[in-house]
Amino acid sequence: MSEQSRKIVAPSYDPLALEAPLKGDIISYQDSFCYYLRLKVTSTSRSWYFDRSVDGVHLKRKIGAAEFIGLIEARLQAFEWAKTLEVGGKIQTKSEMRKEVLRKTMTIGRIFAIYNDEHLEPDQVSTRDEIKKGFARYWAALKNVEIADATNELNDWLNKLRTKSGIATANKQLTIFKAAVKWCADRGYVDYPPTLNSFKRFREERREEYLKKEQVPAFAEALEHEPQYVQDIFWLMLWTSQRKSNVLAMEWNEIDWNQQQWIIPAHKTKSKKPYAVALTQPAIDILRSRRDCHARWVFPAPASGSGHVENIHTAWARIKSRAQLGALVPHSLRHTGATWLAQSGANAFEIQRHMQHGSIATSQRYVHMVSSNVLSIVTRSQRMGEG
Repeated sequence: MSEQSRKIVAPSYDPLALEAPLKGDIISYQDSFCYYLRLKVTSTSRSWYFDRSVDGVHLKRKIGAAEFIGLIEARLQAFEWAKTLEVGGKIQTKSEMRKEVLRKTMTIGRIFAIYNDEHLEPDQVSTRDEIKKGFARYWAALKNVEIADATNELNDWLNKLRTKSGIATANKQLTIFKAAVKWCADRGYVDYPPTLNSFKRFREERREEYLKKEQVPAFAEALEHEPQYVQDIFWLMLWTSQRKSNVLAMEWNEIDWNQQQWIIPAHKTKSKKPYAVALTQPAIDILRSRRDCHARWVFPAPASGSGHVENIHTAWARIKSRAQLGALVPHSLRHTGATWLAQSGANAFEIQRHMQHGSIATSQRYVHMVSSNVLSIVTRSQRMGEG
């Protein structure tokens, strides 16, 4: 589309009656009363523009369509913007002002919705579901709180969450929230509140809980009271040392029977890179026993939204109570795998490779826990799993 020479119009004119160009061209009419007001006319539209150079910088802003904004109103807007520039101010279109209002009134609920819908890839199902469930469980009461005024509410909420759900949960939710706000701020959805930087993670005392020698028999006995699929889930978590979410979402096309490996795809890993997990004989036996359960999922659950088992917390509560496992949680089975590797003589790099830790420092924590009798523990517990 080419623009013809600008035409200066008389002080009084009808913007809708001015000559229109042929299709594909533009005529720019300059107002003789307000010289930085222009009317751009095409074969199909007529729009007012503020057009002025200030300190060598060419500035152009659309005022609006001539069908809705008359000559007098357009001139008043142009004069107002000119005055704003003269005193060093910043001019904004109505669209820009609306966006600024939205930025300043952005709510916590809207932040999570944008982050989940636009940032996370469609195939990151487990992560999207985790954030949605976390929001519904922990953030729902704050969904209408505006980010700009959330300091007090956030402070009270974090302290309550720390008391009710523990330091680790409070820290995790704070990390997710900060990431969501920063991502939205980087893309202009919200003004990043400086006060958010004052919220720091609570200090955690590092405790690597794992199944100890004396707890293994009780754990195995407690599992025997559960349905077979529950037993299989927890034994696989133990034998593979992988995260609960990966085990629950395990698919048959991820199993390499020839190499006895489980290939976890990139969209299911924290590093976003696929990696192979060596399957021990007890793990292979469990998988073989489940081959006829479902065409896709190793642990199917047709009633769930995902199609596979999602919640094992109730079952774990029963198992933990029967076996008197104290503070152990399902994730403790992953710690158990890393601990047993360290106790059997594996170094930090070997542990990192098997566990797929993002940092060698994470693996290093397990190395100091060395015990000469761990192999007998593993052998005996694997026999229990086989039985």
